[in-house]
Amino acid sequence: MFLARGVKLGVRMTQDKLDAIARGDFSGHVVHPIFIHIAHLIGTIFYHHGQGGVVGDHETNDLNFVLNVLSQSSVLSPAAGIQARALLTYYHCYRSDFASAWNRIQEGADLILLHDMHIIIPGPDAVVGAFPVRHKGGPIAAADEADEERSILVQLLYHDKAAALLLGMPSGSTRRLKNEFQLWVVS
Repeated sequence: MFLARGVKLGVRMTQDKLDAIARGDFSGHVVHPIFIHIAHLIGTIFYHHGQGGVVGDHETNDLNFVLNVLSQSSVLSPAAGIQARALLTYYHCYRSDFASAWNRIQEGADLILLHDMHIIIPGPDAVVGAFPVRHKGGPIAAADEADEERSILVQLLYHDKAAALLLGMPSGSTRRLKNEFQLWVVS
């Protein structure tokens, strides 16, 4: 399903947000600080790779900050809340904390339903927005906010399907997204 459309399943943010994260811009003017903390968490995984699950004070502080922000429903926009949860799912999986990863997937799915979010299929004039922008050799920058939101929803759908296939977790909370994605695949 995903390969047929050639959809990038990784992190997709607009270039200004990616740059703010790379600079460690905690001001919140471009991107919420939660994303810098999540970048630190994922970076910690790679930094400590092969060291047997070392968890330091900085990692604990970053995780506590992220979980605190996620517990406050009005702090992030719905799309940012889903994106933060999708990214945190990677962290939990790398830490082999699959129960927490599943919780983040379900929280994201609940936000999608609560805010009645949909994968908006780009029209023929918006083809550029449907494909990744090249950035330093990698397709990680979203063309615009609509492309970013579309990739956020597809990312959560992917996490849901992967959890069902790999972990035997129940799937289906994102059935509507699956149908919308399949319409996109055949368009």
